[in-house]
Order: sequence, then structure tokens, then C-alpha cells
Amino acid sequence: MKICSVYLLAVVAFMTACWENTSAAEESSTGLSFNIATYNGRLLRAFGENETTYERRRRALIKTLPESEADAICIQEAFLPDDIDAIVESSCKAFPYHHRTTVPGPDPTHAPCEAGPVNTYLACAAVRCSSASSSIEFLACTYLLCRDELNGLGQECVHCNLLFSHLGTASFTFCQQPGVRTSSTHGLLLLSKRPLSDEKEFTFNENEVALLTRGYLSAMVEDVGHIFCTHLSTPPEGSSLYFGPSMFSNYVEEQTHQLSQLFSAAHAATEGSYYSVILAGDMNHGPDIQERIVSQFPSVYDRVLASGWADSYIGLPVNESTAQCTFCFSNPLITPEPNRTLKGRIIDHVYVPNEDASRVKGTKRFYDEPIVFEGHSLYLSDHFGVQLEYTPPVFKMEYTDLVEDWKSSFGEWKQKFANLGQGC
Repeated sequence: MKICSVYLLAVVAFMTACWENTSAAEESSTGLSFNIATYNGRLLRAFGENETTYERRRRALIKTLPESEADAICIQEAFLPDDIDAIVESSCKAFPYHHRTTVPGPDPTHAPCEAGPVNTYLACAAVRCSSASSSIEFLACTYLLCRDELNGLGQECVHCNLLFSHLGTASFTFCQQPGVRTSSTHGLLLLSKRPLSDEKEFTFNENEVALLTRGYLSAMVEDVGHIFCTHLSTPPEGSSLYFGPSMFSNYVEEQTHQLSQLFSAAHAATEGSYYSVILAGDMNHGPDIQERIVSQFPSVYDRVLASGWADSYIGLPVNESTAQCTFCFSNPLITPEPNRTLKGRIIDHVYVPNEDASRVKGTKRFYDEPIVFEGHSLYLSDHFGVQLEYTPPVFKMEYTDLVEDWKSSFGEWKQKFANLGQGC
């Protein structure tokens, strides 16, 4: 009888707990304040940046990131595996959890490029593109007139030559050396102070060689929701030409396609879930604001807002007097723009669903001033970061869910006590 009494008390306690939470989709708050940030670290040599300056900036960024007050950071343009390793190692105490793009391990026998395809590509370039007057013109020419030869190099070889383009044509010789560790992935890294699960990685248009591959990382952050970390396509600095997959004719088409894949994945991740979703990254699109902020692919930005996403950093209606650029023309790491009186662009974003916009408690720009490092004043990147303070939602289960859970648990408890008290 003692076992029976315990059994009945357990059932009553469980039913009481259930009936206290029967409001359909009653929403509550975790009370958790979560800071999510996006930052393009530009871990590759900027145009005109010498090796000494770049290496100093790289060391400064790797040292500074662990000091961030963010709870999760979506980092872009960490293309080289050694750079990702260094960031993860230096940040492991502040950010014990991370999700990174998949990269091959060190292989002293492997070279990113092979001599045969390189010679074929350079022969085509010598015949068809010898009159190019700049590196951008040369790139555009080979992309248009030597496309088959470019594809023949393979994605890893193309990436290697772009990442080491400061070497000039010597990059082709450098990238044929065994042991050179480069990557054909999209240079993304997600750092988190909270545990991650359900980590995924996706590459846009992976069946065609690109100058830089694009894609996203996604992960479920404990008690917060799914975060998607991405970097959308854009032309190289100083060029308005299109260097994307042949299935598109311009970057508006390509970004629209990338976003459709991103939105579909975000919807699938949260379908049937009580958690929300956040999209963060260098989106490479943004609005025009009072002739101070220059737009970039504004039709794509408008499409994002029309698809049910809120841009809390800018706000709607836009606060035109305080809107701050994230890619600012005053930054010396940026190739000079035609009109320096303009502030720059807002192309780094953290989007949340419209229904969660009220949960955003504040936004700010960060790493937007030069720092002193090793006795030198420097900017960490050509981008400034965007951080959003967010209160994640938690939904109590609906009544029907509670009934099913109660039935399941009741059956489990019944079986357990039947096994213990066979004479009950």
C-alpha cells in the first residue's frame, strides 16, 4: 500500500503542475538578456595595406575579441584556418562554445593549386587579358573570357590566389607549394558564451567556382533560439562588375536567391519550436538615408523588411539624425570613395522577426574607434560591428501538448510502479 500511495501522490502532483500551465500558447520571458553581435573582421590584407600593418591589426583583433561584452558573435572574413584556430584558442575562456566553417587539417603534402590548370589559366589570361590596366580589370577579363580555365583551377586554388593577391602573379607560384593551408569555405565563425546544438553549415551555389564562396552557419543557442551567421555576396572593392555564378546576371539576383535559401532554413529551424530565430552578418545591402548613408542594393534590403524581418539597428521609422554607418568612408582601411562627405553604408545587420522586435532592448555600434596596440593607433577592420540586446521568448506548452505529455508520463510512471509493487 505504501508504494500505491507514493504512486498516487506522484500522479496528483504531476496533474497539478500540468493544470497550472494550460493557457494556450501563453508566452513568458526567460528574463535573460542576450547580446548578439555581428562583426566583419577583415582578416585578409586590405588593398594598399602592407604586411607589417596587417599582421599588427590581425594580432590586435585576435587579442581584442575575447574582451567583447557580447554573448554571441557572428564573425565574417576569417578565411584562413590558422586565423580561425587563433581566434578560437584566444577566446576559449570568454567564449567556450563555437561553430566554425569546416576546414581541412594541416597536410604537408597538399598544395591548393596544381601546375597544369594554373598554366592553362595563365596562358588564356596572357592572350585575352594582357591589356588590363588594373587588378580589377584583369580579374573581370579572366572571369568573362577565361571562365572555363578559371573553373579548372578549382575553388581552393581560386580562394588561395585571392587571399594572397597582394603577392601579385607570384600568388600562383605560392599556392602551388605543398603545405600552404588555405580554405575553400566562406570564412564564418560563431562564438558563444552559451552551449550550442544543432549546428549546421551551408554553402550557396557550391557547384560553381566563385571568387569567394558564401554561405551560412546556424546553431541553436541554449535558452535563446537559432542564430544564423552569414555573409552575402558583393563585388570586390573598387568594382561595380558582377563576379557571381553564371545563373545570375547581377548581385541583386544573387542576394535575393541567397536570402530565399536563408529564410527557408530559418523557417524550417523554428517550425514547431517555441524559440525564435536571429539572422546576423555582413549582409552587403542597406538603405539610403538623407544623402548621408549611401544605399547598397536597397531593393534587397526592402525585400528583407517586406518578408517580415525587423532591422532594429536602424529602426522603422528610420531615425535619420542618429543612423550610423557600419562601413564608413572615413575608415582608412577602405578604398577611397568618390564622395568623402558621405558617411558610408549600413550593410551589417542583425535581423529578428517582426513579432520579436519589441524584445530588442537596445542596439549599438562597436569597434568603431581606433585603438592603440603595440604603440600604434589602428582600426581593427574596415567594418564596424553591430550589437543587439535581446530578451528571448519562452512559450509555455499548449494545452493539447500538456495532455499528450501527461498521458505519456502517466504511462511511464504506471509501468515503473507496476514493476516495483507487483502485489499492489
